[in-house]
Amino acid sequence: REAFASGYAATPGKDFLAVDQRICFADGESSKEVPIDIPVTANNWQPTRWFLVEITDISEDSELVGPSTVFDQEFENEGHSTYARVFILQQEVWPADCPRNSWKKWAGLWLVLYYIKDRIRSRKGKYWKTLLSLLYVPFHDIVVSTMVQKFLIDWATHNDRNSYSGWIVLLVAMQACSTGLLRYSDTVQRLDRGRTGGCRQEHRWQLLSKLLMMDFEDHFKFPDSKWFYSAIVNVDVIVADGYWQFFMLITNIFGLVLSMVMMLYAEVSQKGELSWDKFIPFAAFAMVLPISGWAIFRRTGITKQALEERMDGEQAWVDTFSWITQSGPRLYSMGPRELARLERSFTAESKLFTS
Repeated sequence: REAFASGYAATPGKDFLAVDQRICFADGESSKEVPIDIPVTANNWQPTRWFLVEITDISEDSELVGPSTVFDQEFENEGHSTYARVFILQQEVWPADCPRNSWKKWAGLWLVLYYIKDRIRSRKGKYWKTLLSLLYVPFHDIVVSTMVQKFLIDWATHNDRNSYSGWIVLLVAMQACSTGLLRYSDTVQRLDRGRTGGCRQEHRWQLLSKLLMMDFEDHFKFPDSKWFYSAIVNVDVIVADGYWQFFMLITNIFGLVLSMVMMLYAEVSQKGELSWDKFIPFAAFAMVLPISGWAIFRRTGITKQALEERMDGEQAWVDTFSWITQSGPRLYSMGPRELARLERSFTAESKLFTS
């Protein structure tokens, strides 16, 4: 039907596999099942969706019986309904079908890795372009700039520096080209990283769709403030501290590896006999890595507990503050005692959040 063609119609081959089948009812038979295959969702996680199926062609000497619906009234159809509502249930744990047995040990690490997998599904090529653009920053700063400056100083102070004039010009050109690539990579990652429209708003759309598809009794399982807090604060946290910080982690690890390689190259490229004392700076720098990793994993439990307590306190604060902002005109009808009681409650929740 044309009324459903603008964004609401299911597309054959994408949302379902089209079936051309003739259905015949025997005497006394009132129902038939028609299996329709729904393709597996290859993209990121989506909440429960639904679409309408309309029976448009009924053979002669047949009659379709069933209750009338709002669609009959809207399109002024006479007789019984010819529609069926089909729900597409997403049988996948968010994010990226994370297995439940991975929640027992290293749950936080597995959750982050599967969330990044979900982001890769959603962002596709833009994710990898953003990552490569960010990785070029340490390569330019650590490798290109360091090597260019080293060779420029060596050749400029050489006794026969006139023979190196062409190489000096070439190095200057390489530095200029690398700087241009650095600016280009900054533009690419800024346009393709998708921290707001590509991630935050997508998660909020998922929450909204989930909320709209919930049954009546499911709305009482969680308070309204939890949904509001998740859409405003939790979405921002998982994008800023999960999605974007993973980019920063990979970039910093790549820069650390490049730094260690450059330190080894600086020691090996020196003239003279190699000795173990030349590698003392490299060894001291490398010892920091396991110590830092041990300290980070050591505090994981404390960080998790503190984060959960902070979220509970902040959720109560957001609930009270959102109610106050939405009830501004009605506050004028409250007396001094009610206003004082409301202020004390808000102050107590603020202290609970900040403590």
